[in-house]
Amino acid sequence: FTRAALFGVGAAIAGAALWFGIRAVSGLDLGIVAIVVGLMVGAAVRKGSDNRGGLVYQLLAVALTYCAVVATFVPLAVTQLEKGMAVDVQQGAPAPEAAPPFDPLQKAVVWGLATALSFALPFLMLQQGEVMAAIIIAIALWEAWRRNVKLQPAISGPHQVGGPTR
Repeated sequence: FTRAALFGVGAAIAGAALWFGIRAVSGLDLGIVAIVVGLMVGAAVRKGSDNRGGLVYQLLAVALTYCAVVATFVPLAVTQLEKGMAVDVQQGAPAPEAAPPFDPLQKAVVWGLATALSFALPFLMLQQGEVMAAIIIAIALWEAWRRNVKLQPAISGPHQVGGPTR
């Protein structure tokens, strides 16, 4: 299990990095990359488990895929939260351009809130009517699940041992 988890975490990190890279280069947020992430994580968990498969490995692959997808939302959520915190609460007006940067505790709170919010974002997207994005994420999770189904050995027989006796 440890080996499967390590392989899966590596694939999840690589998948999230791939998604970030595509977003940085193209400026587009291509949700279809989530399916690639699901395939990558599912295959890595399968490889790490020596092709065992089964419920535990399926749950591991789905959880890691979901975390990789969620990780791509965190920087966007941080940006939005920082913009919201930059508004002067007392005045109701945007903070001046020379506003002091956030201290480390504020940064930690923003990143923590953004991470928690990001875990709910796929469900919020569905509630907001972004059905296609939710379907793409569901397909990614399904692919990670499907790649780790426990294989049932094909057993046939009985077979006769040896040839006819004379």
